[in-house]
Amino acid sequence: NIMFVLFSIPVITIGPAYTALYYVLLKAVKNEWEINPFKEFWTGFKTNIKQGTIAGVIVTLLGIFLVMDIKICTSAQGFIGAFKIPVYVLSIVFASTALYLFPTIAAFENKLKKLVFNGIFFAIKNPLKMLIIIIINVVPVVISYIETANQPLYAFIWSFFGFGLLAAIGATLLWPEFKPFISNENVSKSDADSQA
Repeated sequence: NIMFVLFSIPVITIGPAYTALYYVLLKAVKNEWEINPFKEFWTGFKTNIKQGTIAGVIVTLLGIFLVMDIKICTSAQGFIGAFKIPVYVLSIVFASTALYLFPTIAAFENKLKKLVFNGIFFAIKNPLKMLIIIIINVVPVVISYIETANQPLYAFIWSFFGFGLLAAIGATLLWPEFKPFISNENVSKSDADSQA
């Protein structure tokens, strides 16, 4: 978690840092938590810096666009206000795609476009699990944002273990979905590293 926070300080590196966080935790789940997290984080960061950065920038820009749309639609009346429901649906689709994209980049080696489709595939493959992952990731962020009186406490939690805890839960839920698609000939950077 602390490495994720430190590597995210330049802001542009949040994408590869988040991917590296999942790289470590997916590998930890696979190897029953017997790994060197510092070494694995650095490996995951280096391996995914290009795709993670591109994905991070795109996700950030689309996220800002959707937040602005939600604000406009909720404050507007009439015709524009009627777009509120489609924008909320689009936001759920976006959130699920974004939450699955970075773990998919961490686990599999492919072109970014293909990894986006793979992330969508894993999201719709198990809708209940997708809903749980969305709730687990979105609710704490919303609570941290809304409860202004407790924001120093939330900042401490996020800085020292919050992101890592959510990613550990996510990795534990996602590993059974990823595992059947990871083979010796196929994909996983994790497997490729352990065989090297």
